[in-house]
Amino acid sequence: MSQAAPRPGPRERPARQRPALRPVTGGGGEYSVDVARQIAEKIGKLPPDRDVEITTTVRKRRKNHDMLGDEGYALVSRYFMRRVLPYCIRHGILTPTENAVLSNTIGRADRGQFVATQDEVAEEIQASRQSVGRAFKRLCELNLLRKVQRKVYELNPRVAFMGTGDEHDAFLKQLRSLKLESQFPDELAPEITPDLTLFSVTDTA
Repeated sequence: MSQAAPRPGPRERPARQRPALRPVTGGGGEYSVDVARQIAEKIGKLPPDRDVEITTTVRKRRKNHDMLGDEGYALVSRYFMRRVLPYCIRHGILTPTENAVLSNTIGRADRGQFVATQDEVAEEIQASRQSVGRAFKRLCELNLLRKVQRKVYELNPRVAFMGTGDEHDAFLKQLRSLKLESQFPDELAPEITPDLTLFSVTDTA
């Protein structure tokens, strides 16, 4: 009777190499996270009879808005666009140049502020530097803009704002803490809205 051939031993598998950690940008710097490795290290530090509770949170990434151009978008008050601006255009309260400068600055402002020379704006809207200078002055008088220093302006954040809700709230609080004589950003000049209530919420506390 022939002897059975010995069974082959277990096949040796090559050691798996851990994938390189992929850098993730966020929180003001670059960092790497390997969740599986962190869990294994945590379990290894616990007694064998100790249970480990693992909680994960999955956030679905929101789809970006498909907007014209590549500069993103800003939040603009619907009330301002529906009632205030049409009134100003219809009754000639804002000149065409002032409207053009206002629109340009809404497109420029980031977190409520923008840096621009009158020459730069004049070139983009194809107007003279002098007329743009007068428009900036007028828009500041109406509290639509506020000049901070040379070339630095603030756009009224209750009219339009580009940024998160928290950034918007922080900027409003910062402005209100200044207690400006012009009452920027909570009041616009009366001639803009003589028969309208500009804001539905007027609590500035």
